[in-house]
Amino acid sequence: MEPSALSLVQSVCDNVGLTRTVSDEQLRWLHFLCPGSVGGAAEILDHRTVTRCVARESRREFFTVDATSKRTHCTLPGFCTCCAYCYQVVARPDALLCKHELAVRLASALGLVQVLELEDAEWACQFSLAIGIPMSEYCTA
Repeated sequence: MEPSALSLVQSVCDNVGLTRTVSDEQLRWLHFLCPGSVGGAAEILDHRTVTRCVARESRREFFTVDATSKRTHCTLPGFCTCCAYCYQVVARPDALLCKHELAVRLASALGLVQVLELEDAEWACQFSLAIGIPMSEYCTA
């Protein structure tokens, strides 16, 4: 069975995690697999915060990414609250990840993720707030 494009992205990120650096070859692969997301993900890693919110008992998790628009986006595997996810990733079969999802994968591999551990009830409240903002508020023209 041939690997999926997303599994190739994860494989590149896993290899980044082995050395904690991004090589030119890995960067070329990421540009090939996620051409519209690499630059934005690099900017996020340089200037923004990626936080992993973990429930203490259940170990459930989600990620938040501070955005340039002063909004915080919530990401889960296969989902982001950003407008680009809605209009590019979901609507186009050739777009694999938005810049926030790629930044989360790379930040995790590079050890750049801040961890916020919360009691399960507080985690549920924070998760509800993080995904509770209607997408239309993010995607206004």
